[in-house]
Amino acid sequence: MPWKRSLLWFSILVVLSACGKKDSTSIPWPQKPDNGAPVAFEFLGIDGAGESAQARIRLFNFDERNAINVVLFVRYLDDAGKELRSTPINFASKSGIVKGKKHTDKKLFGKLPEGTARVTAEVRKVELDGGEWLHPEGIMPAIRTP
Repeated sequence: MPWKRSLLWFSILVVLSACGKKDSTSIPWPQKPDNGAPVAFEFLGIDGAGESAQARIRLFNFDERNAINVVLFVRYLDDAGKELRSTPINFASKSGIVKGKKHTDKKLFGKLPEGTARVTAEVRKVELDGGEWLHPEGIMPAIRTP
């Protein structure tokens, strides 16, 4: 019977589509940032090498609302922890960079400084659906002189 064959193929497709999906509950979440930011940052690694190298990050949204704009102050570090370069990076999307109570993986586009081993970042601004959170020091960290 043709409908039984269709049902069998549909069942196989459903099972196959479920295989390989990441269970978001199995990814450990960091603590919510001490400064009250609704979004946290995690460095995942560097893909590629040389000119094509890109840093992979994960953003966690602790708020119920979608984060539609996230500004990070990113620091590129070498193996010894020495800062090679720092810069603000903005992620923006009207549909949401990070959905409420979810996480997402992103790549930091642009050339990595030579010798970059890891990346740290501080969340400086988060625009949520219907609200905004701004770091107490503003988007750029205060410049400290000796």
